[in-house]
Amino acid sequence: MTILILPCTLDNYSPQSASRRFRADWPAKYWPEADVYPDKRLAWTSYDGYIFQKAYLTEKPNKMIRTLRSLDKVLAFDLCDADWLLSDQHLKILMQTLPLFDFAVCPTEPIREWLEGWLPAYVIPDRLDMELFTEQHEHRRHKPDLVWFGYRHNLPAIMPFLDIVHENRLWLHIVTNGFDEMIGDDMHTIWIEWSQEGEHEEIAKCDIALCPPASPYKSDNRAKTALTLGLVVAKTVGELKHALALHPHERKALAAQQRRQMEDRSGLDVRASVKQWRELFMIKREKMDNER
Repeated sequence: MTILILPCTLDNYSPQSASRRFRADWPAKYWPEADVYPDKRLAWTSYDGYIFQKAYLTEKPNKMIRTLRSLDKVLAFDLCDADWLLSDQHLKILMQTLPLFDFAVCPTEPIREWLEGWLPAYVIPDRLDMELFTEQHEHRRHKPDLVWFGYRHNLPAIMPFLDIVHENRLWLHIVTNGFDEMIGDDMHTIWIEWSQEGEHEEIAKCDIALCPPASPYKSDNRAKTALTLGLVVAKTVGELKHALALHPHERKALAAQQRRQMEDRSGLDVRASVKQWRELFMIKREKMDNER
């Protein structure tokens, strides 16, 4: 089946969007039958199936979805993130759009449980293009460097860690889209402007990644990124204190253990996501054909 993935909004798609990378560009790389809008090989109505990401950010996709529905296409909705919770307008559009889809996919179980009341829903976790993860951290420092990376509006999540940073005079690297006065700029904080090209190199310079969950709905893709680069992940203050007490070779062993646990829980390689997508589309297509 040929598939067209329409990432985020149609007017303002960003090639650097995390959702686009994890759930469009990286899967399509290993999915020969899939294209990512706007780089399509066929006329937009000629694909067998479609994946609309975040189809609530604007009302524009609604007309496209209704046209494809009339053409008996298989339509999937990818609810990549929980940002719809922040806007009544987004939620309104979401409620109008969901009934038009055959099934929905999302990265976490809490989102799936919410979606299940509206249409069939499945979890496809955020996974990585492993070929891009060439950097690997070496645990050698007795006094580790810390790193937090992500969108600046999520920075409040690291506030509980700051007392430990200052008490132990640790270096905290913040890789994000701009400076934030809430955290400040002192001798223990290194601000680094995020870029897709430099993200892995900057993260791999550090020993421990602070990955506190911003919400139960949020994906663990930052933890997966850090673990694949060889870092220890600390999601809580207690986990950070434990990691700080370890010898470098013990931190290396902890990082390897955390990575194995993540692989066992949800997998790391995006090719597993492609397999899931293919199976869902084939099952739905077969069901639609049998109901004719």
